[in-house]
Amino acid sequence: MNDALLARAREALGAFAPPLASEALEHGTLTLGDTMTWEGSSGTMHGRRVVLAVPAELHVQLLASPSSVDALTAAVANAIAADHEVLADLVLEAGPHRALKHPYR
Repeated sequence: MNDALLARAREALGAFAPPLASEALEHGTLTLGDTMTWEGSSGTMHGRRVVLAVPAELHVQLLASPSSVDALTAAVANAIAADHEVLADLVLEAGPHRALKHPYR
């Protein structure tokens, strides 16, 4: 499911997104975290925390680019909505990134 979530987030980000946001989804991993509950004006709300782990160097650059973080948040919220869930929080972490998939030849 995380690969599908990542693919939907990339699609939602679009071609005109900040380059750092695109790079984060290209080199990062998305992990669904805990479900959070809070009281909203419409009653009890439930949402998922999503962790985006990116290489340390990219993490530092993202923290200095609020527009990239906003674009990532919107893209991940859009992607998770396809599973009838709500994004409660997007957490950026410096961590291992997934191995790039290369074709056999």
